[in-house]
Amino acid sequence: MKVGPPTLRTKPNRIGAIYRCFDKAGELIYIGVTDSPGARHATHKRERTWWPEVVEVLWEFYPTYGAAIDAERDAIEAEQPRYNKIGAPE
Repeated sequence: MKVGPPTLRTKPNRIGAIYRCFDKAGELIYIGVTDSPGARHATHKRERTWWPEVVEVLWEFYPTYGAAIDAERDAIEAEQPRYNKIGAPE
């Protein structure tokens, strides 16, 4: 079996995290995944109209980025945050 180069999902030693963003009422508004928290939050701040609503962010770390991607998908499906589009039930 031929194995290709590592991908973003499978790169060794790439730790992943999912984060849950809450508004001032304590409502879950977004779940995301990243391997670079500071950069990801800067992107949200520039690009997402909902970012000013965020008053708390809770983090959950995983040993691999792939594991974090899987956890994010499951969390979005189960918890249905207000602003998630990808991964939300149809």
